[in-house]
Amino acid sequence: MSDVLRRSAVCGIAALGIAAGAVHAQELTSGPADRKDVSLTIYNNDLSLVRETRGIPLRRGAYRLRYEGVTSGIDATTVHLAGRGVRIVEQNYEYDLVSRDRLMQKYVGRDVSYRQPDGTLGRARLLAMNEGPVYEMGGKIVFDLPGPVVLDAIPSELSSHPTLVWTLEGDREGTQDVSTAYLSGGISWRADYVLLLDATEKQGGLTGWVTLDNHSGASFENAQLKLVAGDVNRVTPRMRQYAREAAMAMDMVAKPQFEEEAFFEYHLYTLQRRTDVRDRQTKQVLFFESDKVGVEKSYTFRAEPHYFMQRFEPQAGSEHVNVTLRFANTKANGLGNPVPEGILRVYKQDSDGAAQFVGENRVRHTPKDETLEFAVGRAFDVVGEHEQMDFKQISDRVTEVSYRVKLRNHKTEKISVRVEENFHGDWTILESSKPATKENARTASFVVDVAADAEAVLTYRVRITV
Repeated sequence: MSDVLRRSAVCGIAALGIAAGAVHAQELTSGPADRKDVSLTIYNNDLSLVRETRGIPLRRGAYRLRYEGVTSGIDATTVHLAGRGVRIVEQNYEYDLVSRDRLMQKYVGRDVSYRQPDGTLGRARLLAMNEGPVYEMGGKIVFDLPGPVVLDAIPSELSSHPTLVWTLEGDREGTQDVSTAYLSGGISWRADYVLLLDATEKQGGLTGWVTLDNHSGASFENAQLKLVAGDVNRVTPRMRQYAREAAMAMDMVAKPQFEEEAFFEYHLYTLQRRTDVRDRQTKQVLFFESDKVGVEKSYTFRAEPHYFMQRFEPQAGSEHVNVTLRFANTKANGLGNPVPEGILRVYKQDSDGAAQFVGENRVRHTPKDETLEFAVGRAFDVVGEHEQMDFKQISDRVTEVSYRVKLRNHKTEKISVRVEENFHGDWTILESSKPATKENARTASFVVDVAADAEAVLTYRVRITV
């Protein structure tokens, strides 16, 4: 290499060193206190989109900025920054957080101090942190020190909380508002519903609550809140693209409570006021309420498919009659809005007027003008039994089975029980004492009325081809 080229290379390396040193020397910090606006869009499946506007320090040329206050569940590959006169040229996500174990691991091979009984500090070398600390002190190997460990400083590679460290390029000095957006785990929402039945059990008041759970490691004060109901596929480019585009869509409109709108193939609910979403907090926000919802209660008795595949007699006490509630999600019935999936808990007032819990179940995403139907428990005073009366193997593939179904009603009023029988293969009801309805390819149903404190019997014969 010629002297000219060598001098040029040395100068180039020196210039890079100076530039790198300058970047590190100008490391600045932006924290949650710099937020001017924040918005959360939370999905059903532990996914959220965090959008915020901050005023950050701007420098001419390359400089480093520690962007603090991000969530511990951040997906760093989805981070997007938009602002005039500044751009990210390098990003590091620092999630090696300060803890007792991590501090000690960082001091392996180094001397640590310990406080002696007289208050002075002694020194020992930390040799390892495998299944506990191992020290060298006075030429001996020890596992415990005479006093509490005292460390000199927190290593620079540890952070007290998750932090994005950016290398930025700016075109001027001052302060610049920038918008950031990223996807994160650790913030979730669910819908919880309470149905309070009246004395007739034919009408009730329904209240919906949004329950937010934040264990993301970050708090968000005075945030705009949006909820997305629906099953979002998390590994499609559409979600990543939405994260980038949504940073520019900071639409804030003041309206009462939640406003619902169709959004792609989902439903978007916007809380029409600001709220605080703090770390390690469960928050409930009123979603909707309707004081007059018509409810239908029914009883269902089901048989398992294996009842019909062989000679089979269910064990006594193994069968139960389920109590099912259903109501129409229509405007005429006091509702008429999309109902996100959630848990519906049912209460009924007792004779003293106190609300008593009678059961719960999960309800699926239910569009308007559809029907919600769910089981809430087993009937105590209604008993059902299957008794196999005949089993004939007509051929290798064809069987004929007859059953007698007994239903006993120990209540003081007449009820109707829907008997559901589930079959494998092709089937035909040959005869039955009650009309049979073909619900689908596998299910036949019968409606049996049972008088108060009485027994009713259903008999039928079915041919099954497999």
